[in-house]
This record gives sequence, structure tokens and C-alpha cells, in this order.
Amino acid sequence: YAFYIESIKQPYVELSKAKEDLDGYLLEMDKLVDRRTIELRGMNEKLMADQEIARGIQLSMLPTGLPENEYVNFSAGYVPAEKLSGDFYNVFKIDETRFGICVGDVSGHGVSAAMLSIFTFQKMQSLMEETAGQGISIPSIVLTHLYESFNSANFNDDMYIVMIYGVFNTQTGILSYASGGLNTAPLRIRPDGSVQELENDGYAICKLGDLLKPKFVNRQVLLFPGDKLLLYTDGLIEARNSENSEYSIKRLKSAILKYNKWGADHLTEAIINDVKEFVGGKKPADDITLIAMDVLPPF
Repeated sequence: YAFYIESIKQPYVELSKAKEDLDGYLLEMDKLVDRRTIELRGMNEKLMADQEIARGIQLSMLPTGLPENEYVNFSAGYVPAEKLSGDFYNVFKIDETRFGICVGDVSGHGVSAAMLSIFTFQKMQSLMEETAGQGISIPSIVLTHLYESFNSANFNDDMYIVMIYGVFNTQTGILSYASGGLNTAPLRIRPDGSVQELENDGYAICKLGDLLKPKFVNRQVLLFPGDKLLLYTDGLIEARNSENSEYSIKRLKSAILKYNKWGADHLTEAIINDVKEFVGGKKPADDITLIAMDVLPPF
């Protein structure tokens, strides 16, 4: 009888021991999960802090105010899709009569995109400082310099920069510009609101230096008092609403026709408000950047 009782009890004893072992294992797993959660939370907080630092550096590169004189003024609109943007823009004074203007987009989003935009700013700034402004006055030379610098750097092969850079001479009214592969055409806006799409063929700044030495082309257009110029990235016209319809160049031209009679500041603000209204409460999938230049009448 004793042997019988012992045989009956044995499976229950073993099951109880297995349950104790399992409880101990689960307790250790809970402790491990807690430790990993704390570690991941710390890593995430560090990543967010690093992103804030990168965002601060990137925003410091963007102009806090745009230059102007009695012949021209500028306005910018900027809506990043994330904390760190892939778009960049700048307007700066080369000398008393010439202004440099650039708008661009880089591959990807986040930290890598921010670093690429910072790289572009730094290269243009160093070129201006080293040549006392002369090296920055011919758009094709600027893009060639960026292309060569980009290929000398240790960037991944899938990274690239697309941009347009122009120089406006307020004495002659001539805008000289060259395209670095930006896939949106500069828009010349006449006083009556009609829009002319300017040529914009060009090569992207990418890791093809061993295979391709592109020839960036200078183009020129004469702007008259009362004319405006609009440069923008594809995030503007490719913004989508809840029905997955694009904002489109057609709607952009309609907004220009509606708001063109006021100055550059009003125009950029109206376009940004119009695209925000179009997409509704959605956050844009891509960064939106635009610069408007207003050639002022002499009185």
C-alpha cells in the first residue's frame, strides 16, 4: 500500500517541482524583460536627445531672416515631415548687387538626411569664404564643386542630393541658375498671375564620380519689376489628401493666380495654408519647402 501511495504521489511531486521551476524561470524572465525595457528606454532617450541636437544644428543652418534691398525681397515656407528634414534652403547676399538662392532635397529622412543637408550648407559656406564670394557667383561651378566634394566623402552609394542654385543680379535683372537634378521647375510669375515653367534639366549630386563627370549648365532668365520667382521641392506638389489625390502643379498655379497680387510673404504663406488645407489633418509624407523672390518696381 505504501509503495502504491508513493507511486501515485510521485507524478504530483514532479509536477509541483516543475511548476516551481517554471515560476522561477518566469520570474527571471520578468526581471530580464524589465532590465531590457530600462536599457531600451535609455537608448531611446539618448536617440531622441541626439535627434534634438541634430535638429538644432540643422535649424541653425537655415536662415533666420532673408536678405533684401530696394530691388528685391524674398520669402520662404518650410514644413518638415519629421523632426529632421531632408529639405534645405538658403538665400544670402554675395555682394551689393547679387544674391545667392538655393533649394534642395536629399535622400531619405531623419538623421542621415539632416547630415546631408548640413554637408551641403558647409561646402557652400566654405566655398564662399575661401573665394571671397567669387566662387559662389557662377551656379555651374558651385554644383561642380559640390559634386566633387560629395564623391570625395565617404557617403553610401544610395545617398544623393538634388538641388537648384541661382544668382540674381539686381542691377541687370538677370537670374543665372543651374540644376542639380531637382525635379521641380522654377516658376516665373508675371504680374498678371500667368506662370512660365523654366528649364530645369540637370544631374543629381550622387556617388557616380568614377563613372560620370557631369557638365552642369548655366541658364539665364531676365526678370522685370513686378515679376516673381518660385522655387520649391516636390513635397509641395506631391502632398496627398485623404483620398490619395496629389496637390499637383495645377492647383499650385491656381493658388499663385489667386494670391499673386500681394507680396512674396503673403504668397508663400497662402500656398502653405492652401496645401495644409488640402491634406487636412494629415502630416505631410514628405518635406515641403518653397522660396518666393519678388522683383520690386522702382517706385
